[in-house]
Amino acid sequence: MPYTAPFNLTKNPSSSIPCGSVDGLPIGLQVTGPLFGDLAVLQACRAFEAVAGPVWPNPQLATCLERISSSPDDAVKCKVWRPRQ
Repeated sequence: MPYTAPFNLTKNPSSSIPCGSVDGLPIGLQVTGPLFGDLAVLQACRAFEAVAGPVWPNPQLATCLERISSSPDDAVKCKVWRPRQ
């Protein structure tokens, strides 16, 4: 939060890109451009993503997301909302 406040005040376009994790903590890249340089910031972010490849979600989270998005099995239980009649 303290790193984004100056750019909010100066109205410089900024973007933050996830870059993976170190020792289990997330790290990111913040790209900031000149006033009205939104397109340049987005192009720089896209170029980084094209070179770095997918860094989010991490493999553990991806496995978990894949598991919960598949059809439920006996290990997954949930309540189903049904309107009262």
